[in-house]
Amino acid sequence: MKKSQIIAVALVLASAQSFAAERSIAKSHRPTTIVVAHNGSGLAQFPIIRSDFPNHAVIAAPKKIESISWSITYYPEHPTETVDICYSRPYRSSSFEHCEPVNKNSMGTTSVFNVYAFDIGAQFIIRHKVNGGRNNSAAAGVDTLTINYSY
Repeated sequence: MKKSQIIAVALVLASAQSFAAERSIAKSHRPTTIVVAHNGSGLAQFPIIRSDFPNHAVIAAPKKIESISWSITYYPEHPTETVDICYSRPYRSSSFEHCEPVNKNSMGTTSVFNVYAFDIGAQFIIRHKVNGGRNNSAAAGVDTLTINYSY
């Protein structure tokens, strides 16, 4: 790479970091049907993909979670349902870094995920868990997650 190209790339990266901004990514999904015989979980998955970021300056810049907001549905046939919002580091969706319990059929905001890496490949999952009850059950609505971040 030529010296002038290296300088140009360095300037772009430096300018992206010096003009910090805040943005949000909002996603909604209907959680999967719960089948009690197959572990009794309904999931709404929220992967962070390239198109979630509006431009190249955001993609190149380091990003930081500022807060997570949610609106969570429920499964009417399961009064003892529990819900977690879980986070996986970028490109490690097979394991959760942290799961935070929240109330079913609720709205809220938390900053507990602010300490974790955030970029393309990260993933949030809202996990509805039941123990016993009706075998097949559908969610009453959708789960919505808003990731507020800065770069």
